[in-house]
Amino acid sequence: MEHGTKRPTAMGPSDWFTGDVYVDAVAEGHGTSPAMVAFVHFTPGARTAWHSHSIGQSLYVTEGEGPTAAKGHVRVIEDQPSGKEEVEPEEQELD
Repeated sequence: MEHGTKRPTAMGPSDWFTGDVYVDAVAEGHGTSPAMVAFVHFTPGARTAWHSHSIGQSLYVTEGEGPTAAKGHVRVIEDQPSGKEEVEPEEQELD
């Protein structure tokens, strides 16, 4: 994983997100590593499309709250020290 030069904030692609979402890339894996680190900022009402991650995902909410849905249930990750959610590999989720 390499922490590169800061790139400008980018709008999240419309095929991944509904509403206005801003992405600040922090680091990306090399070669076959699909790992990446990014700050993803959701405006009110914005969300992801249903998706999964081959190696899972760790979500950290740094401000506000982050509702997520997976396998028919909704979770809310709050802005506090325990504001973390682990998503299992290949689990279908909506953030």
